[in-house]
Order: sequence, then C-alpha cells, then structure tokens
Amino acid sequence: MARRQRNTPPQLDNVVLQVGPMVSGGRSLARLEDGRVCLVAFAVEGETVEVRFEKEHADYLEAEVVRVVEPSPQRVAPRCPVFGTCGGCQLQHLAYPAQLDAKRAIVREQLERIGGFRDIA
Repeated sequence: MARRQRNTPPQLDNVVLQVGPMVSGGRSLARLEDGRVCLVAFAVEGETVEVRFEKEHADYLEAEVVRVVEPSPQRVAPRCPVFGTCGGCQLQHLAYPAQLDAKRAIVREQLERIGGFRDIA
C-alpha cells in the first residue's frame, strides 16, 4: 500500500537546523528537535540553516533554505543563472570536488543500504 502524502506543510514556523549528509535527490538530511527527518534543498553538510517547510510526508518533511546562518567552506556561488528553479543543477552551490564527494557518498550509501553490499571503496 502506498504511503499517503500530505501536501500541506506542517504548521511550524521557520526553524534553524544543523545540516547532515546529502542524500539521493540532492537534498541534505537534517533532524528536527523531536527527531523527525527533514530533507533540505540547497543545503550543504555541516551548515546551520534556517528553513521553510514545503511538504509533509508520512515519515519525513521537505524544506528549503531561507537563510544560511553558518555556511560551509564548500559552499560556492552557483554559476547557472536559473539555479534552484529548473532542477537541472541542484549541486552547483557546492565546490566541484565536494560535488564529487557527495555523489560518491550517495552511491556508496545506496549500495550498502539497498543493495546489501559492504566495505565499498
């Protein structure tokens, strides 16, 4: 049975979150104080960001960065003039070496978690 998606965002004000690792889809993982998972668009691991909630799903929330409180040293100005609107370049806010590291980490995590592989180099 498919999980029901709630399209309306939760009734929360903007909150400040500490950003964790990037996950599949180009969003970064963060957790609310109550432990709920929040996937944050356009955030970089290690940053402190203020977010606005966009959608609530059965087991996670989606949010977008409103303000970067403490930026990562890996954050750069995106080169694309339509960054954040077209969906084709969701990692351009990361320095290129950090983009490659994030992509490797995502593939490794997926192979381990979903594929059951271990000790992937």
